[in-house]
Amino acid sequence: MIDPNIRYTRAALSSIDTVQLHLRKPWMCAFWSFAFPGLGHLARNRNLTGYFFIMWELIVNTQSHINLAIFETLIGHFNDATNVLNTRWLLLYVGTYIYCIWDSYQGAVNLNKLYMLAIHRPKALQPMKMNALEINYLDKKTPWIAPVWSAFMPGAGHFYLHKIPNGILFLVWWIVVAYKSNLLTAIQLAFTGHLSASAAALNIQWYLFMPSIYSFSLYDSYLTAVEQNRLYELEQARFLKEHYQRISFSMSRLFVK
Repeated sequence: MIDPNIRYTRAALSSIDTVQLHLRKPWMCAFWSFAFPGLGHLARNRNLTGYFFIMWELIVNTQSHINLAIFETLIGHFNDATNVLNTRWLLLYVGTYIYCIWDSYQGAVNLNKLYMLAIHRPKALQPMKMNALEINYLDKKTPWIAPVWSAFMPGAGHFYLHKIPNGILFLVWWIVVAYKSNLLTAIQLAFTGHLSASAAALNIQWYLFMPSIYSFSLYDSYLTAVEQNRLYELEQARFLKEHYQRISFSMSRLFVK
């Protein structure tokens, strides 16, 4: 029988989300926080902290005009890049930005250790949660479907995986940033041949928020689908072993000729 007092659990299901421990590459979590503070925390399922840092990034970056300064630097307008920066907000940015990168790396290292402890003595996991509003259950997913839906509409891939909070976050983010950056207007002008007007219509400060979070929604939805499948297989194996495998059974017998 599984010890009910096991210290570490590898996953938890609620009606709106599935949170789990799995091995992560620490440098990848650090990279996502480098690209956009908060994403490294979402990659580790520290959702509330990630939401806070994403909002912090949107507010402080917008007020300090960091994205606009980056754009001016990339096109060689160094004086303009210096002039557009609001240093009162910029100095608030640096410390938190560095902390997000460090915490994402260190947190991933710690979670990997906890995962190794959790899998050695697996705790029984209730594979289904249901209430009056939602139903969530462990199931096999097709990993490539999640990033395809995320490519069409960020957040859709997370809805497919039943990660409702992150799905809402990415969907709302896409709507807000697409509107504020005039992305759809620029696309329409580009398709009608008005390339100069299309470039002029873009709000660069908001547009540069898109690549990092859009890419992360693809990456995270695919990785989550793979890990949810692995969690399903581990839980199914644990259940079958506990209820149907003979106590005297030895795996070594399978390798005896």
